Amino acid sequence: MEYTGPDRVVLIYELPLAEILTDFFDALKSRTRGYASFGYDFLGYREGDLVKLDILINREPVDALSFICHGDRPYYRGKALAGRLKEVIPRQLFEIRI
Repeated sequence: MEYTGPDRVVLIYELPLAEILTDFFDALKSRTRGYASFGYDFLGYREGDLVKLDILINREPVDALSFICHGDRPYYRGKALAGRLKEVIPRQLFEIRI
């Protein structure tokens, strides 16, 4: 953290690229009301604790909804995706399990 003025701060972090790609920039702009800027330098490839998250619909995996995420976050990412699917899939006269 570096203070460049009375009302300006420069924060330097090392973040995984996948975290930046999933709405980080939009969240940064919305929380700072558009005043923050974001720049990054690619540091290279590193090993990580990654897991494949499969979404099952009617007890069958759907490849289009599967993705790889960090090992600390699969439950939360899966829960958020299942919640969005519940809102998007129209109610039917039969049960659809997600």
